Amino acid sequence: MKEEEEEAGGGKESILIYGHYDVAFAEPSNWDSDPFTLCGRDGYLYGRGVSDNKGPLLASFFAVKNLMERGELKVDVTFVIEGEEESGLSLSERGLEEIIVDHMHWFGNCRAIIISNNYWIDDQRPCLTYGMRGVIDFELWVTGPSKDLHSGVDGGAVNEPMHDLTALIASLTDQQGRLAVKELLVGLQPVSEEEEARYTALQLDIDSYCKSIGVAKLRTEDRKEILKSRWSEPWISVSSIETTNRSQVFRKIPKAVVGRLSLHFVPKQEIGQLQEALRKHLHDFFRQRNSTNSLSVVFLQASGWWLGNTDHNIFRQAAKAVSEVWGIEPILVREGGSYGGVTTFLEQTLKAPAIHLPMGQASDNAHLPNERIRILNLRKGQMIMEKLLSQF
Repeated sequence: MKEEEEEAGGGKESILIYGHYDVAFAEPSNWDSDPFTLCGRDGYLYGRGVSDNKGPLLASFFAVKNLMERGELKVDVTFVIEGEEESGLSLSERGLEEIIVDHMHWFGNCRAIIISNNYWIDDQRPCLTYGMRGVIDFELWVTGPSKDLHSGVDGGAVNEPMHDLTALIASLTDQQGRLAVKELLVGLQPVSEEEEARYTALQLDIDSYCKSIGVAKLRTEDRKEILKSRWSEPWISVSSIETTNRSQVFRKIPKAVVGRLSLHFVPKQEIGQLQEALRKHLHDFFRQRNSTNSLSVVFLQASGWWLGNTDHNIFRQAAKAVSEVWGIEPILVREGGSYGGVTTFLEQTLKAPAIHLPMGQASDNAHLPNERIRILNLRKGQMIMEKLLSQF
């Protein structure tokens, strides 16, 4: 076995395809069918993980298989497939960094890195993804009394942890909903003329986008500003608030509360600087409240941004493959997701360019109830992968 490992890769040119087989949590009661039993209807496959990420992985497997059977695969293909991508752990915590670095002989002379774990901007137009935001997940813990209190008895006599937490969260944005912490904008780069032109050419369908995410209106009706806010600007989101009042009864003051937030940041911004800016702002604001409670800011996992080189040949090769299969030119997009860290790590470690080749549509509902992927997209995704790999 060891001898086979040492022979794998060698100095031969290779392509790395990355993906994951673990899936996000699914609450069966929110689904129209069992999330863990594959179900087909109306031209789609439904089930947890069909789009994120098992479907695209299987399409890639069959693409390689077909090329091998036809004798058309001229490079080695190495699949790196992990089972902890959805865990929230960092690359080092889940062992991915160590495995890659310790087994560089698996990859030979790596020519390109291909990842298919993202989505079209809508349901009609195939895309190639060239950039992703990074993310910092963190928690705000506010603790106060030694026990939960009755609001009718003690309300007004104590500083309530929930009041402090909601004030802290509110301090992060202004009255117009914009980021209020200027230090979180450090490193923000102006959008280039080329990118401005891309945003204009995309012609985002605002009505369709609103319908797909279930809102009546967006923060702005300006198409370019919507895309910038999703791809080229930092943003903070609140995922959840939890309290010691687990039964959620009225008239109880919880002794402790925690808010879970994510800061999505953009290329050229640095994780360490952003964490320090958050920590300083939150503690300074908390001190100004003169609260008798205590605040703890806990940073959890962080993943860096990624910005690909659209002038590299891999993008031209991928665009050619997509055009031949779908009959239209793919559009170049960024994404707001958190796949930038692993992409940048693989690029830097293997010294090879990366590209994200979306197979799924915007309505695939990854991480949401009724996750799905269109069978046509899987079949054409396989064909695109075959055409792309055959160019090496």
